Amino acid sequence: MNSLEKLGRPVNRFLQQIAESRFPDLKQPDGHSAFLLLQAGKREKAEAAIAKVLREKNWYALRNKKEFLFYDSIIKLMLLLGLPINPELLKSVKEAITNSFSKESLVRVTTSSGDLSLLEAICAIPNTTIYIWTEGNKEFQEIKLERTGAANIVENAKGKIHIAKDKVLALVEILSAVFDDEATILFGADDKLKNIRDLKKNLSDGIENLGQICCVQIQSPRTNGEEKTHSPQAFYDLVLESRNANADAKIVVVLDFDGVVCDTDGALQGEGTMRLLNLLNVGAAKVE
Repeated sequence: MNSLEKLGRPVNRFLQQIAESRFPDLKQPDGHSAFLLLQAGKREKAEAAIAKVLREKNWYALRNKKEFLFYDSIIKLMLLLGLPINPELLKSVKEAITNSFSKESLVRVTTSSGDLSLLEAICAIPNTTIYIWTEGNKEFQEIKLERTGAANIVENAKGKIHIAKDKVLALVEILSAVFDDEATILFGADDKLKNIRDLKKNLSDGIENLGQICCVQIQSPRTNGEEKTHSPQAFYDLVLESRNANADAKIVVVLDFDGVVCDTDGALQGEGTMRLLNLLNVGAAKVE
């Protein structure tokens, strides 16, 4: 054992103690963590355990019950999976999560030009300005935007992306940019009803030159839909119909990212589960 390895052991023990003190309720019962299940040769049960953690989102670390903390969430995920905390594994788990996202993660619709992502389809509608309106950890959101290609699509369409800790406050910046002397038709889409209500409320306050507001809750790809929700296809068709009926109107579309533009839950529960499973399988023989 070299000097770096000797130094690494107490450092890793220290990191483990910090993590466990940060999240004291996450100590797994013996044999029930995904890592220990895999060590016991129970691959299917380990896969199910990983998928359950990702699906239930209890690995999210939040500040003040709202602000997503990226690195704290990765550590929390490691504890839930039964992994020891060390810098090498932390980096690997982070990469497993971020590499879960690709162009295939974007929500898709059918257009006259064929199958496209909802984002590409909206951007292809003439004289339409696109805004992505999202909240969360800036680093994590930017990684997802880059890996899915969404950032390039918006840039090429001369649209804008707003990442904020508070989505309501982000509206101020968006509204100041889009409304001028023209009558504007605005479409907003989010998968959370609260955000749609906030959007409608803020848009209705003092905007006299707004021609039409249409804010809808999008049916999440991971659910069967709820009453009064729109499918991504129905939302696209709605915007396209408005363009065809109002050829000269200025149309602005404000889209949430997670759950509307990107099937975030699907990426994590599908590709994310397999990447973590492979990581745990490789690491099972290496970690102490």
